[in-house]
Amino acid sequence: MNITFQYPKSIFAFIPLRTLVEKLSLEKNLDPLCKHLLYPWNPNPEIKKASLTDRPDYDDQIRFFLAERSYRKVQNIAKHILSLDKKIHLTIVNFSFSDPIFLRLTEELMAYGVDISFEQKLLPKDNINLHDKEKILQNILQINAHLSVSQLNLVKEMVKKYVSIGDAWTVENIFDRICKKNPIEDFIHDLATCKCILGKTFESEFLLEMYKRKDPEKRSTKANYALSMLYLRHHPRYAKNHEKAKELLDQAYEKAPDAENSQSETFNRIFNRNGFALTLFREKKIDEAIVFLKRGIEDLDSSKSIYHMHKTVLIYNLARCYVEKNEMKNAIKWYQKLVDLDPQYPEYHMELARCYLNSGQPELALCELKLAEKLDPCISQLHSLKGFAFASIEKLSDSLWSYFEAFRLNPSDQKVFYDYALALSENNEFDLLKEMIEHYEFFHWEEETFKAIKQLYAEALLNTKGKSWALKELDALQEFFPEDMEIQENMKFIRANV
Repeated sequence: MNITFQYPKSIFAFIPLRTLVEKLSLEKNLDPLCKHLLYPWNPNPEIKKASLTDRPDYDDQIRFFLAERSYRKVQNIAKHILSLDKKIHLTIVNFSFSDPIFLRLTEELMAYGVDISFEQKLLPKDNINLHDKEKILQNILQINAHLSVSQLNLVKEMVKKYVSIGDAWTVENIFDRICKKNPIEDFIHDLATCKCILGKTFESEFLLEMYKRKDPEKRSTKANYALSMLYLRHHPRYAKNHEKAKELLDQAYEKAPDAENSQSETFNRIFNRNGFALTLFREKKIDEAIVFLKRGIEDLDSSKSIYHMHKTVLIYNLARCYVEKNEMKNAIKWYQKLVDLDPQYPEYHMELARCYLNSGQPELALCELKLAEKLDPCISQLHSLKGFAFASIEKLSDSLWSYFEAFRLNPSDQKVFYDYALALSENNEFDLLKEMIEHYEFFHWEEETFKAIKQLYAEALLNTKGKSWALKELDALQEFFPEDMEIQENMKFIRANV
């Protein structure tokens, strides 16, 4: 099957992918969440059946997904393209290699053996099917001038939509075009959210501080919670700061008004304490965190709040606390409540599966993982968990295949890479293990994972090239970690027994 596709440049980040989907007549085959991302302005009644996390509009949303979740939808669309024909040749004309979304699609297709070539030609532009709102916004952004109030209001409405569906790339494109000649004070918080989605956490912090300075009394509650999450979760490890996060949360809590007559104030105060509980969790003060979380869950119940999804976030964090305490019975109880409240969210099924695995119930874990896979087949950690579950019931070929699928979906994930490497070792696939590690570039790896991978590589060398090669690799590793006892023991074992 030969496909020639002229790449359309657009301020709307998903237009190139959408145009290809339409060229292949695949739009009707997509699941509701993929349709929502590609066609945000089209009626989509099926989205009401989605998870509590995916369902809310911007103003009711508290969980904004990182870029990887949108990339998973791209991988899902790639599966639909692959279903058309086993042998596909795709020629892309005038491709922009700066487009991360379409680039991810090409990587996914090439990983499955699709033949892709790139050409540069002077061709007339193809017509692109745009929604009326997209046409209006495109025309507005072509004006290199100050926008009217009504135009800015339309931009803000559309920005909210793109933020809510996880299309942070389009939001960046919009701001690049309006920020030079138009006031963006009303957009700063949205832009900060997008920067966090894209992993640009220091830019996000800068924007949140700017947002807060404009009106500290009114904006501290909202800004401080977002800033605290940067320090707790999103910043690189060297920039995380639990004490700073606690300070920000306490400052916001003191300024937050009493919550007697307002549901939004109820939510702000309760969720502030949820953030505080997370700081306690990171400090291993698990029992104290449980007290805060249970109080928040009770307050949401008693306030008759409309924030059903917010309650699931509290329950999720409470269940994590019981996992940390190794109280699997309690953890399973709360995760089951979570699945009952929001059965369409795959990550909840995965967490319940982890608990079943930790309590020696791999069959139940596999049942939950199958449910999660139906909801989103492109989560790499899901397939790693399947690999572990299959290994637990001695289905080794299924286990190895699951670990491979996890690695194929996300080869840059350190844990996924290690899990697959370990599975290859346990299945005596040393030639493949050696080749995989030799062709991988290791940058910014966690120290313990790096050491473990290098020792697996030494094992692969031992079984493919011999004792001297394995010792040479371990000796080089020991130069980096001279006090590591495991490396020393492995070297002694090889010298004495091989």
